[in-house]
This record gives sequence, C-alpha cells and structure tokens, in this order.
Amino acid sequence: MLKRIRRWLLNGLTVLFLILCPVTLKLWVDSSILGREILWDGHQWTVNVFVYSGRVAFSAIDRNSGSAAIANHLGPGWRYSEFPATPYMYRRQPRDTFHVAGGMFEIWHMRPSTPRTAGPLKEPGGWGVTVPFYALFIFTLTLPVGRFLRRRYRRKPLPGTCLQCGYDLRASPDKCPECGTPVPLKAAKPS
Repeated sequence: MLKRIRRWLLNGLTVLFLILCPVTLKLWVDSSILGREILWDGHQWTVNVFVYSGRVAFSAIDRNSGSAAIANHLGPGWRYSEFPATPYMYRRQPRDTFHVAGGMFEIWHMRPSTPRTAGPLKEPGGWGVTVPFYALFIFTLTLPVGRFLRRRYRRKPLPGTCLQCGYDLRASPDKCPECGTPVPLKAAKPS
C-alpha cells in the first residue's frame, strides 16, 4: 500500500514537472522582452512575483512596518502588470539589509527602519529571493529525466534468481532463503 502511494505521488510530481518545464522555458524566453509582475496586496503583507531579464524574484513586504506611502490605495487583492524588460533592473538596497548574492541568485532580508534611522519615509521590512530561470528549468527537468533513466537502465533480474533481492534460487525452488519471497514457477527454472 505504501509503495502504491509513493508511486502515485512520484507519478503526479513527474507530470507536474513535465508541465512546468515548458512553462518555465517560455517564461525564460519571454522575460528578455517583457517583464511581468504578479502582486497580492493583503492587509498585512504584499507578496510579489517578478519575472524579468532571465530571472524570477519572489518577495514579501510587511506593509505595517513601513510608512503610509506604501498604503494600499486600491484595496486588497491580486494585480498583474507587464513592463518592458531591461538588461539589468536596478533595485535600491535600503540601509538595513542582509543581502547574499552569487551569480544570479540573491537572497535578501530587510529589517524595518526605526524612527532613529529613517528619513522622511520608513522602509518596510520584508524578504526576497531571486532565482535565474535556468536553475528552475534544470530543477523541473531533474525528476522526469531521473525517473526515465532509472526505468531505462534498471537492472533486470537474471533467470533463476529472486525477483526482490537477486539471490540464486537453484537450491531452493519454492522460497527465497535470503528474503523469504515466494518464488514464481518461471523464476525457479533457469533457462
């Protein structure tokens, strides 16, 4: 029963990754021409997904920790916008930021500014992750390709050996002495 559930789960994930792989490839190609933003404004958090210049960026901003300038004038809900992509989109780094970058990967955490460090507007607190599309494309390919190669190059049991563990069954024709698996009639007779 557990093997069946695991197989269904792996089959479902493989199908999902096979669907996500061409979607990722299309967004990767389109991101050099057209940037996209999907935004969810809530009462507490603003969650953004930016697609631009071969990258996808996820960020969450705590709206209550910033100034009134980032107040939600349109009300809570989903928004979608498109903009021309530029080769390098500059994002201003606030003063109190933890920022790690390597290649095109970025992780940042921004602490909200205090009244002592803030200028006329307080910076909101939040976090963000930027990942290149090639990494997402390779990630979505790993499970389908791995399962295909495993199935393709799976070692087939030799005639006269146990189907579960590969033990030689010439001395015991009815049951495997190694793992206790009952032996089918075809496997007991070596050809």
